[in-house]
Amino acid sequence: NIKEELGDLIFAVIDLSRKLKYNPEIILSKASLKFSKRFKFIEKQLIKENKQINKTNIKYLEKLWSKSKQI
Repeated sequence: NIKEELGDLIFAVIDLSRKLKYNPEIILSKASLKFSKRFKFIEKQLIKENKQINKTNIKYLEKLWSKSKQI
């Protein structure tokens, strides 16, 4: 069952972070903030260009995502 395997994977990553002495909650929080910042960048770019995300080519969205990583 894929859902069960994904759950096991999540627990394994949490266990690994603890063994490396990293707080998994802090790591997840920082990753969420980073993702949000990048997604907001994309949203702002699309607004400037008068585009809608659901009508934008995936290749262009990937280009914007890459650009967001440079900021």
